[in-house]
Amino acid sequence: EGWNDVHASFAGRSLVVSDAATVRLDPRRTPGPRVPGATPFVYYRVEANVSALDRRRLRFVGAPEEQLSVRTSIGRMWSGDLGTNGRGGYLLVPGAPRFPTPVVYCCNEETEAVIESRSRPDAPRPIAGSLDGPRARWLAIDGAGALTLNWADPSVPTSRDTVPFEGPTPANRLASMGGPLLAYVSNADRASLVVARVGDEGAFGTRTIPMPGRIVDVAAQRNTVAVAVRRGSRFEVHRLRWPSLAPVVVWRGTAKPKVAVGKGTVGAAAGRRAFAGRTGRLVPIRTAKGRVAAIAVDGNRAAVLERRKVKGKRATVARLWRVG
Repeated sequence: EGWNDVHASFAGRSLVVSDAATVRLDPRRTPGPRVPGATPFVYYRVEANVSALDRRRLRFVGAPEEQLSVRTSIGRMWSGDLGTNGRGGYLLVPGAPRFPTPVVYCCNEETEAVIESRSRPDAPRPIAGSLDGPRARWLAIDGAGALTLNWADPSVPTSRDTVPFEGPTPANRLASMGGPLLAYVSNADRASLVVARVGDEGAFGTRTIPMPGRIVDVAAQRNTVAVAVRRGSRFEVHRLRWPSLAPVVVWRGTAKPKVAVGKGTVGAAAGRRAFAGRTGRLVPIRTAKGRVAAIAVDGNRAAVLERRKVKGKRATVARLWRVG
C-alpha cells in the first residue's frame, strides 16, 4: 500500500503524529488455528501517536504511545488536521473524501472525548479543526455543499453550537485551522486561498487571497499562514500575517514542499532538507537521512518525519532539531 500518510504537530511537551494506513488481514497468513469460512478483510485506520519530550523539548523521552485509533471499512482516510495546545491536548480530525469522520479530543485527565461522530451518509464531513482556548473548533461540509463552523467544550461535549460559514467549497487535503485562524484552498480555483478568523458567533474578516500558482499545501496557526505554491516547474513558500495577509515569498526550490506553522515560525520540508524562520527567508535547519514526509515547528523547535528503510522494512522516523 506504499508509505503511510502522516501529519505532525507539537502539543506542549509532546509531539503528536496522526498516521493513516490501509490494513489488510488475511486469515491464511495469520498465526493460530484456521477459522472455517474466514475471508480476507480490509479496513482503514488513522492513529494518533504521542511522543513525550524532555524539559528542553529537544529530546524524546521513551517510546511513542498510541492514544487514539479511528477505524472504518467504508473507505480510505488521510491523516487530516491536528489541532493542538500548549498543555498536551490535541484535536484529531481525520480526513475522508466522501463520508463523515469523527472529531476526537485527547486528553482531559487522560480521558478522550468524541466530540463529533455521525454515521449517516448525509452527515456533515469535518474538514479541519483546532483548539482555541477552552474551545474545540472545526469546519464541516454537508452533502449539499453547505459549510458550517462548529465549536464544543471538550470537557462538556454536549455544550456545542453550529453556525453557517459563507465560502467556496474547500479542496480535499488543503485546509488548516490553528487557534482562531482558518485557511483553506478553494476546490473551484486551486490558486485561491480563503482565510478567516473564527469565533463562537461565526467567522469575520473572511478574505480570498489570489496566489501566483496552484496551491499544494497550507498550514495556519494564530496569526500566520504558510502556503506552498507551484509555479511552472518550481515551487514557492509564502508567509501571510494577519491582518494584512500580504503574501511574502520566503522559500523557492524544485522539490514539492510540505509546510507548517508554530508560534510564528514557518517551516518547510522539501526532499530531505528542512527549512524554518520567523522573519525573512527560511534558512536551512538540517538534512534528513530519508525523504521528509511531514514537518512540525514550534518557535525554536522543529520535528520532521522522515521515510527510511530500517532492517529492510519501511519506517517513518521522527527527529527533533533546533531552529536558529
